[in-house]
Amino acid sequence: MKVLSIILVFFLKIGSADCSPQPDVKPVGSITITGKVTGLDSTMLHSELGLSVYTGNDIDLKTGTPRDGSVYPFEIKKGHFYLKIPVTSKYSYLKFRLLKSINFLSYGFPLIKVGDSINLDIDDSEISITGKNPQFWDLQKRAYANSVFLSGSPSSVSDISRLFAKTDSLINTFSSALLTYPADEELKKILKINIESRLRMSLLNKFKVVSLTNDLSSNTSIRTSLDNYFQVWSRINDPVVLNNTPQYLDAVLLYYQLRTLFSAELRNKKFNQLYEEINRHTSGLLRDKLVTYLFWKKAGLSGDMQTLFFKELNRIQDGNSKEIMTEILHAKVKGAKVPDFKFETLDRKKISLTDFKGKMVVCHFWFIKCGACVRLVKNLDPIIKKFSNDPSIIFINVNVDKQRDLWLKSIEEGTHTSDVEISLFTEGLGTSHPLIKHYGYTSYPKLMVIGKNGELLSSDFPQPSDQESGKVFEMFLRKNR
Repeated sequence: MKVLSIILVFFLKIGSADCSPQPDVKPVGSITITGKVTGLDSTMLHSELGLSVYTGNDIDLKTGTPRDGSVYPFEIKKGHFYLKIPVTSKYSYLKFRLLKSINFLSYGFPLIKVGDSINLDIDDSEISITGKNPQFWDLQKRAYANSVFLSGSPSSVSDISRLFAKTDSLINTFSSALLTYPADEELKKILKINIESRLRMSLLNKFKVVSLTNDLSSNTSIRTSLDNYFQVWSRINDPVVLNNTPQYLDAVLLYYQLRTLFSAELRNKKFNQLYEEINRHTSGLLRDKLVTYLFWKKAGLSGDMQTLFFKELNRIQDGNSKEIMTEILHAKVKGAKVPDFKFETLDRKKISLTDFKGKMVVCHFWFIKCGACVRLVKNLDPIIKKFSNDPSIIFINVNVDKQRDLWLKSIEEGTHTSDVEISLFTEGLGTSHPLIKHYGYTSYPKLMVIGKNGELLSSDFPQPSDQESGKVFEMFLRKNR
């Protein structure tokens, strides 16, 4: 019997990940996924098909790059598969990794509830989802289809005015459908906000397109329309909504961003003004989550932004938001002292950060079954070799697997490491190593850069993936060595 391998990725929190070892997370229940596959090449299935499950607190849902994740392999036998996935939240979302030939986004990010059983029919043109309540899936599919319809290319302010009415009509249609939907009120509330967020987000994106070619600063009528349409809706402070509808936060943040388009003064101070807009118009849990999201979306924090960040780190009350802010502190605030670490070399000698005093340290973290780790080292290798004779820079790699013999075998094969790097091991601690826990690494690869005085330059540098991003990384190293 021929058995095909397929990968399902189950993501739990926030951040950026290509792959990750299975974390120790306490589930609250499970989701059962069954399905069949027809008309697809087995090689493509093995390498390209992916399914992710996100929790409602995942503020970075839009990018599809959450921090925590587990890889759950399952088998296709005679075209069928079955998987029972533990979940850590009452409500979660599906997201499909896009295949070149398959419309995997036909549902957007459909909502699922703990205990659900769903069936996926996958063929060479699309994927369809069915479950014990067909109306539940139909509502979400229709909502996504309509939001895509709204996201065309408007060219004038009058186009936007018409879209306000169109969006309102669609929202009313779905609200009426939800009245007859046989589900508990909490689920209906979350589903309603999801649908509204998707439609309103499409409207806002159209608005953004028009702003690129039209000066809106003197158009008071369109600003009034925007505020009337979003002002009340953008101030929901219900924990059920805020903890389970990440797309709502995306839509609200974009609304406040667009408000700055009506003033040249505001446009010149985008970050500070957006921060002030959020503080002026929101409060409580909503304010905490929006401020956290705002800082999370910034690539780096320095100057005034860093001052505001530390102010908010002490001010924010929401526990989940405070956890994320702490992750941001480790990942994005430059200059913090990197804790001294101890790793093991190939010949079992101990090595620490102090051994590299006075040198810039470039380190990538990896594990054996990580395909993205292989891709990273292929892109890093030519850069590493350019600096191989530079005594001011040291390149190291750290394996986070727990089995030394497998690590040694992988080093010998040379697929995950460069022969110019110093290869290090966690002495069997794996992801429980103090340095890894300090920076909250739960997905890999990770690329860290430490300054010559032991200060953090980046705990998660954007990984070189092509010639252009490779040049950016090379310039960063030359500038900071």
